[in-house]
Amino acid sequence: FSVIQWMHSHTRLGVLVFSSLSGCWSVSMSTNCNDLGLNRVGVLVSGQCAYDCFYWKLYNMSTLIKLDMNTMQFCTVDLPPGHDEREIVMVESGESKVAMFSLSYKSTSVDYYTFSQNGSEKSQEWHMMSTIPLPAHYTSKCYIGGPAEGYIFIECIRDGESSTYSTVLSLEIKSFNIERVRGTSHNGLA
Repeated sequence: FSVIQWMHSHTRLGVLVFSSLSGCWSVSMSTNCNDLGLNRVGVLVSGQCAYDCFYWKLYNMSTLIKLDMNTMQFCTVDLPPGHDEREIVMVESGESKVAMFSLSYKSTSVDYYTFSQNGSEKSQEWHMMSTIPLPAHYTSKCYIGGPAEGYIFIECIRDGESSTYSTVLSLEIKSFNIERVRGTSHNGLA
């Protein structure tokens, strides 16, 4: 078996691979941030895997760092404008298209985008496919997490309630159906 570990500093990104055959770690690849068109790497958030690629959103930026596990290469993917302060979840949507659910901190809906990950840079244009409204009274201070078994999860503080109480909603990836999962006495996804 193999284990893959990624690492980063302010100026470099790298991938280490552990092989059970050799019992050793080796550097699979390393790249300089300038090679990716970045001055530096800040905080990476929202790490998810879709179609053998890992995606991390750069905090307070409309940029993803993508690691293709087949080629062990890093690249950047621009997000649609205005995503610097949005939370995202990346999922597989079928037909080799990667999908993204996007949510702002105070939102009345979740936006659903797709892009084709195969082909040229032009094929990586985002296409807004749908806007999924959140249930009434659950539009204050929302956080998004997942995916897990075909769902993403949205934690919301009900309008007018204390920030110590939140409700977790599930959003089924295929149908966009939203259901209340549970209420909590503390913030559970953030």
